Amino acid sequence: MAGELVFKKQGLLMLFLYSDIGESDAPTRIKVGSHMDVARMLKPHGEQGMSLLEMVEKFTSLPDREEITATGKAGTVYLCHPLLIHAAQSNRGTAPRFWRNRHCC
Repeated sequence: MAGELVFKKQGLLMLFLYSDIGESDAPTRIKVGSHMDVARMLKPHGEQGMSLLEMVEKFTSLPDREEITATGKAGTVYLCHPLLIHAAQSNRGTAPRFWRNRHCC
């Protein structure tokens, strides 16, 4: 169905840094441990799951979590749980950044 999240065959969320990414270069923001909160939120919905819009509406009710950023040298790869809450932000640096968000496995 359109708008549904499907994680049946989801293994990892991988963030590939193809260029050096510092704090001012729009690193992806990551809520540490949020995958556990999202899993608890999804559990009552079983196989049907929830749409992304339904999930986002419930994010404000999730516990506060430490936020880190995916920074590093070109070639760095972050291996993350597929339910981890992560988000982009504005590039405040002077050079373009190159990265890729890939769900795999």
